[in-house]
Amino acid sequence: MSRRPAPSELDQIGTELVRQTALIAWQELAHHHAAGNLLGVVERLDLIDIGRALRADRSDLLAVWLADGSVYPIDDQRAIAWQRDNSQFWALVIAPFVLIQKATHKP
Repeated sequence: MSRRPAPSELDQIGTELVRQTALIAWQELAHHHAAGNLLGVVERLDLIDIGRALRADRSDLLAVWLADGSVYPIDDQRAIAWQRDNSQFWALVIAPFVLIQKATHKP
């Protein structure tokens, strides 16, 4: 997600999800990684679209994304690298998950 979409570009659910996203440092996400509820989203996908599918309980789509690596659990090596680099992420909570996508630049 290179930028946060303007609410006028989205429907009501999309607008709500955009408002729930935040730019956050890895240090603030580490405890979610330790709890095992953190999922990464590749840059080519839209974080809001993934959030919308999870919110709609589309476990079939989540299974496809997990299988092809588009959505992925965070391994310890990646977490260590992100901690070292103080990486920044867009984050969106869709309980029980926290979806993250590496920020390519600040808004």
